[in-house]
Amino acid sequence: MKAIIVYYSHSANNEALAHELKIRLGCDLVRIEEEKKRTGFTILLDLLLRRDPKIKKPNVFLSNYNTVVFIAPIWDSQIATPLKTFIKMEREHIKNYAFITVCSGREGQHEKITNQLTQLTLKKPIIVTELVVKDLLPSDQKNKIHYATTYRIKEEDFLDLKKQIQNFVNTVYEYASELQVRKEESFA
Repeated sequence: MKAIIVYYSHSANNEALAHELKIRLGCDLVRIEEEKKRTGFTILLDLLLRRDPKIKKPNVFLSNYNTVVFIAPIWDSQIATPLKTFIKMEREHIKNYAFITVCSGREGQHEKITNQLTQLTLKKPIIVTELVVKDLLPSDQKNKIHYATTYRIKEEDFLDLKKQIQNFVNTVYEYASELQVRKEESFA
């Protein structure tokens, strides 16, 4: 499987996830960077006005990869706008993709994220996984958004999320293996 991780991270949580998955998948890693530093206010404006922020174009050719793993935060049940901008720029070069995020885990957003990805890429994702921060919080902090939005992932948190991460990795590998078998059968 020739895969690449393309990620955007505002608070470093999704960056930590990207580096963890790089080790597990043994693949290339590309960070999406914005031309200007984001603030909570500019994020809110982008969401309200449906603006696409300007990003620095990474030196990567997605057509060289069978699978792209996208990682980004979720803002108001939407994929972070810098990743959205990148996907719009590169959609015709994306063969297959999966999406995983560290997020606060708003109820009902999984379907919205999946639909948004499908609309952006014009393809269904292999898998969409949300690693929910409130699952890592003590019970007295679980339902308070402040704690979820200010939480920073620690290395030991990946042990608590091990089952979900392994399911994501296995699904991506199984899909890639299935594609390889189909490719070999077509040449036979």
